[in-house]
Order: sequence, then C-alpha cells, then structure tokens
Amino acid sequence: MKIGLLLLMVLLVSAAAALPQPAPSGFGDMNQTLVFTPGAGLLFPVGDFDDANDLGFTVGSGLEYFVSPRLSLLLNYSYLSFSDPAAPAPSVPGESFHFLGLGGRGLLFHDARLNPYLRAAGGLYQAASGSKAGANGGPGVLYRISQNVGLFAEGSAHFVFDYGSGASSTANFLGISAGLALTFPTGNKSRTVERKPGEPPLAVVKEERRDEPGAQGAADAAETGLAPVYFEFDRYDLDSEAKAALGKNAEVLQARPGLKIELEGHCDEIGTEEYNIGLGWKRAEAVKKYLIESGTDPSRLATLSYGKKRPVYLGADAASRAKNRRVEFKIISP
Repeated sequence: MKIGLLLLMVLLVSAAAALPQPAPSGFGDMNQTLVFTPGAGLLFPVGDFDDANDLGFTVGSGLEYFVSPRLSLLLNYSYLSFSDPAAPAPSVPGESFHFLGLGGRGLLFHDARLNPYLRAAGGLYQAASGSKAGANGGPGVLYRISQNVGLFAEGSAHFVFDYGSGASSTANFLGISAGLALTFPTGNKSRTVERKPGEPPLAVVKEERRDEPGAQGAADAAETGLAPVYFEFDRYDLDSEAKAALGKNAEVLQARPGLKIELEGHCDEIGTEEYNIGLGWKRAEAVKKYLIESGTDPSRLATLSYGKKRPVYLGADAASRAKNRRVEFKIISP
C-alpha cells in the first residue's frame, strides 16, 4: 500500500506532464529568483524500519535559487517524527530525525502555470543515536496561483544509511507532502524574453516620445479603424473579445496594404518595471502572430513594449487597470 502511494504520485505527475498545458501564465520564468517552500506531510515507514515505527509526519521548509528557468539549487530543513506501534497510545513517539541537506529541483516546463518537477536532496539525518547520512527525492507538481505564490504537492522516498545496530542497517520510508512556493525576485533578471531563433530582440522603450520619420500616433490609428486589444491581468493570451477586435483590424490592414504598423505592448502598474517590459512584449508578439496567421505580411508589423510607462488611465481601480492592459496600433507609414 505504501509503495502504491508513491506510484500513484508518479502517475499523477506523469498525467500532468502528458496533458495539454494551459495558456502561458504570463508570470515570466523562474530564472534568478529565490523561492521559499514551507510545507508539511505524512511519512510511511517500509521494510525493517516499519517494525519499530508507525505512521509519521514531517514539517519543514526549503530555500532555493533558480540558476536557470527550470533548474534550482536548494537548501532544505525538515523535522520527521514517527509514532511507536508498540506503545499503548498513538501519540507516543517512535524514531525522529532532523534533516539538513542540499539538493536541486528540475521543472519540466518553462513559464507554465502547472509544472511537474523532480526533486532530490542529500545530507544528514540527526537522530537520537547520532547523525546519519541520507538522501531523499521524488516527483511533484507546482501550480502557480500568482506571480509570486504557488502551491506544490510531491511524493518522496527517504534512505538513511548506517542506521541503528539492529537487523536493518538502513531506515527507509516514503512521504507525501504539500505546501507553498513563495517567489522573491532578486532584481538580477535579464530584460530579454526567451524567444525562437531569428526573432527580433526585445525593444525596451523608456522615452515618452520617439522621433521617427512619418510616425503617427495611436489616435491616427484609431481613425483608420484600428482598435486597441485588451488583456486579462498578468496574461498575454488572446481571449474571444481580443480575437474579435483583431479580426476587424486585420480587415482594415487588408484593405490598406500600404499601412505599416507598430504594435505597442502596455501593462497596468502592478509589478516591477522589468517584469512588465517583458509582459508587454509578449502581448505585442501575440497580436503580431495572430495578424500574420490572418494573412498580414510580417514585414508590415513591428513590436515593442512600454511596460507600465504609458497608462491611458491613472486610476488604481480595476476598470482603469483593465484599460491599461492593452496593445495599441501605431501607424509608422501610411
């Protein structure tokens, strides 16, 4: 049964990896971020260790640093305690450990809301009889609720070597746990956004106005029937309303083949300047991709991002923020 629990966890993670992924989260990657992971769970002794110990629990936390968008190095502390099956009351403790170790976590996807992973760590298990070397690891799933908050659930197998002096020389047990993943950006993240080979570099625009020959404003674009496209909070995928607006814009572009357009990505004021520059660029690129698929010549389209630097509404209410999460059409040449 205990082996079955771990196998079930593996199957759940495999199923999550096989399912079609939801739309990109818009959170950006985890690169160069610190993540704090407090959690708790249950432990199930196996083998000879099962003879002297019953169901246990664990509480602990980890601190990890992502050295790449999908790979982190972690420092982990956990307290693990078992009850004694021979005791008259289940509250009487059996064996207990303090675990301190180093390890790593590898995420399967980049910038996904639902992300399976594998985690492994090795270190010291401090028991009443002294410190023992050990290792643990297993599969898990991370679900990101917001830019900085996620939930995780994972299964693990623990191996404690040279344990005790009885018939068994190793303490083996399985675990299932869940907790929070709290992300803290370090401020060192690159301004570049991961893109396919051959795609243009991210245009970071900080000036209030650019002096380009023949450049016209968004108001001029509106007069031609090119309407802005709006986005949900922290998202860059196109919903039904955005696609409807883009369908009309595509008709205008087909009717006026000489128009060249600059697609300006914008965000509301929530989040860092750096993060919103990347999010605005993704929004502009999503609009560009849709127009190209609708038949617009790619040479007529350019993308850039102003992030949160050019709000059309200064209010802090939800309605104002919704109008600031947009891609505007700017005519470069008529």
